[in-house]
Amino acid sequence: MLFRSFSVNRSTVNEGNRFYFEIFAQSEENRRTLAAIRQRLENLPSFNPLETFNRDEQLAYWINLYNVTIIDEIVKLYPQRDLEEILIGEDTILDKKVLEIAGVPLSLNDIHFRILRQNYNNEPLVIYGLYQGIIGGPNIRKGAYTGKFVYGDLIDNAVEFINSNRGTESKSKNVFRVSSLYARNSAFFGDFDADLSSHLLTYLEGDEKSDLAAAKSIKADINDWTVTDLFGSSRDLAGSFGSNSAALQGAAGGGNSSRYASKSAAVSRYSPEVVA
Repeated sequence: MLFRSFSVNRSTVNEGNRFYFEIFAQSEENRRTLAAIRQRLENLPSFNPLETFNRDEQLAYWINLYNVTIIDEIVKLYPQRDLEEILIGEDTILDKKVLEIAGVPLSLNDIHFRILRQNYNNEPLVIYGLYQGIIGGPNIRKGAYTGKFVYGDLIDNAVEFINSNRGTESKSKNVFRVSSLYARNSAFFGDFDADLSSHLLTYLEGDEKSDLAAAKSIKADINDWTVTDLFGSSRDLAGSFGSNSAALQGAAGGGNSSRYASKSAAVSRYSPEVVA
């Protein structure tokens, strides 16, 4: 199979955490396990109506279902490294009706924009829980989201992403650059520049906070479409979501917090979040 070549973004290549996609590419049994976890989450509302869960538990459920599903879909395409064409444009994996919840066909974008955005009042923290499988997106957590900790975990992801090179960049006094993730989620920001600026200022740290406040405009053009795999590594990631079957099986519950990643360049290929 041929894949088109793509350039490496040197400012982001060492950022974010990694998912052990290789462990699924190498094992049919692991792929079946992943698919079974996805099916279990997909079937849950048929046996336990979501109305019986509180709003935070429902939020955790939808995020976990989204993440397990997109991982399963990317595993089917792996080892494709550049995911731009499958995440944006026409007929993407995000638009296909790949799920059926309580008899209702749903796409990942239905979960993202119809269920989560509308039911949670355009809360922008939601976008940091929806894993995209790319370096230029939010981190995947080491454990599943739970109702008790979902907002704390989303804030944790938001702080890491916003204060990373793949999230924001200030090199001009007039223009403040941000990830294209925000353009793709413009529906969460009614007045894009004003609402996004207010959101970012809540979580930005250091000099960039004053840089954003002084900027005249925001440009959402930071991209890194590289899949977040380990590039063939056989590293044992016992604590990661990708290689820990207990963490995967806890996708409807269980979770933990993580340390914030540094804005500065990593000293090794992978961040401390990956190898912890």
